[in-house]
Amino acid sequence: MKTLVASSYIGLLGPLSWIVIFKSHSYLHVHINCLFWYLPLMLFLFVGYGYAVKLLWLRLSKPLTS
Repeated sequence: MKTLVASSYIGLLGPLSWIVIFKSHSYLHVHINCLFWYLPLMLFLFVGYGYAVKLLWLRLSKPLTS
């Protein structure tokens, strides 16, 4: 889980570098800035959802002990 969190922070560097380095291009093409925020984090979101579903599935599938 720590690796997933670390990789999502690394995924934030791409959009931040795009907005900082290509500031004039980002100013002219504001409509695509949201795409640069969405793309790197989309994969990590799906992996995080899958991990949460897996944990929930494992918790619900354990037999109840008396």
